[in-house]
Amino acid sequence: MSLPTAARSVQARTLMFLWLAQFLSRCQALPTILVDSAKPHCFNVEAAQDTVIRVLYQAPDIILDKHAEHYSPTHLSIDVRPALRVTDSKLHTAPILNRLKPTHSLLDATEGSVEHSFEVDGKASVCIKAGGATREKPMRFGLGVETKRRNAIAKLAETTSDVDKHLSHMEIELQRIGDEMKTILKEADFSKERDAIFHQQTQSMHSAAIFWPIVKVCVLLMTGFTQASHIVRFFQSRRII
Repeated sequence: MSLPTAARSVQARTLMFLWLAQFLSRCQALPTILVDSAKPHCFNVEAAQDTVIRVLYQAPDIILDKHAEHYSPTHLSIDVRPALRVTDSKLHTAPILNRLKPTHSLLDATEGSVEHSFEVDGKASVCIKAGGATREKPMRFGLGVETKRRNAIAKLAETTSDVDKHLSHMEIELQRIGDEMKTILKEADFSKERDAIFHQQTQSMHSAAIFWPIVKVCVLLMTGFTQASHIVRFFQSRRII
């Protein structure tokens, strides 16, 4: 093989490798939304109590320099609302609201993550608010969500520096199994509540599917009888029949 032919072969393989690397990087990118106003753009994440969600973000269009001319802050917020609970009334506020602590984070990097723990069963509203986004200059945001369970051993390790001195390996394993059992029970209760809501909606749709056709048939019969009676009276008045 001549030297020019070998050089072209190496160049072709290099271009193919670069194209493949670029293609794989795009495939692994987060789902992207286009923000064209300063209003919050939100989506919901539903999970059980003590679930920790990790919101991954990619914001290539934000300006990080606070002294720049067109700088405007970009915030990512996570707010959990309880499911199947009354959160407020006209006379007083529900005590559960004291447990809800929304997370508000100022984006200071083009890539990163924000974590939030579900205080109760419910839906978390994840919102991105870009102050500098306009219709003329929209901003791209890649957003993804990962879920994990709060680890009781990790919480204990945060508060106690000498865990190994007080807990044996078997005690740690027992505590981990107990924490996993609590997690399974909470997820089962949450799934049961969602199944009950879905069953109620299905029954309502079934009742509506039976009731409304009967009403429509009755209306059609009454309309047909009225029109037939009107035609017969018209013919009788003209002495046609």
